Amino acid sequence: MLGGEERQFLYFAGRDFYAGTGEIVDAGAFLGASAGALAAGLRDNPRVHDKLRRITSYDLFEFAEFYRPYVPGAPLRPGDDTRPLFHEFVGRLGEHVTAVKGDICQASWPERDIEILFVDFTHHWRHHEAVVRTFYRHMVPGRSLLIHQDYVYTVCYWLHVFMEFYRDSFDLVSPLILNGTAAWVYTRPLPPDAFETPLNERLSFPELLALFDRSLAGYAGTAAGILRCARGRMLLHGLGPDRARAYVARLERAYAGHPTLSPHIAILADEIDRWPRAGSPYEGFYDVV
Repeated sequence: MLGGEERQFLYFAGRDFYAGTGEIVDAGAFLGASAGALAAGLRDNPRVHDKLRRITSYDLFEFAEFYRPYVPGAPLRPGDDTRPLFHEFVGRLGEHVTAVKGDICQASWPERDIEILFVDFTHHWRHHEAVVRTFYRHMVPGRSLLIHQDYVYTVCYWLHVFMEFYRDSFDLVSPLILNGTAAWVYTRPLPPDAFETPLNERLSFPELLALFDRSLAGYAGTAAGILRCARGRMLLHGLGPDRARAYVARLERAYAGHPTLSPHIAILADEIDRWPRAGSPYEGFYDVV
């Protein structure tokens, strides 16, 4: 699922950024593209000599139907272990990687510094909060690189809320590494409460939305259009389907026939249509106006 530019950036991170003073975390390994790119960079890194198992890759490593187009012909059923595929794709670079199977939200991390943190699975606010509690606290100011995939995507608006609220702790490296990644250097320590109470329990919905809009203002063109779709999802979760449906109608008029944005708008519209059947309001927003 990673684009060529994203794989190139991960290779650069492993080769040119990584100094070997901490470890590399690959959170959301899927079939091994991110692990392989990081490991290839580590292999070619002339400054680091201890390269064995410096990358820890986390994933459920369970086959699901959406995997099938990526592994046509694989004799797998939902629930089957995908670690053999991961190791096959990573190949000889696997000596640099430890694959950890299980729910990342229940994962633990030893008391070791994290020098590179690549995150590619936070499709729910609680996923992101688990990453913050488990991994962010081990990043080192001035020495750690944070990379979020799906940053420029319809789904993960909470990433923008967090990064804007704590923007003084990070220096932006790139707002968009195609397909949808962004990266920062961690420069100043996060306050202790960043690891304790989620922002969606501390801020009102208008405050959360204002943070998202501040991030959105830094984008233009197609990237801004994708993030406007993410804003619509945030409105759905915070204010309900009627507000979100009116917002989507404006997006449909603004981007009618757009080859890239039309599918994103369709994803959002489909979620809105399913919302009355989805049960209770989205967990997390406790101060909705």
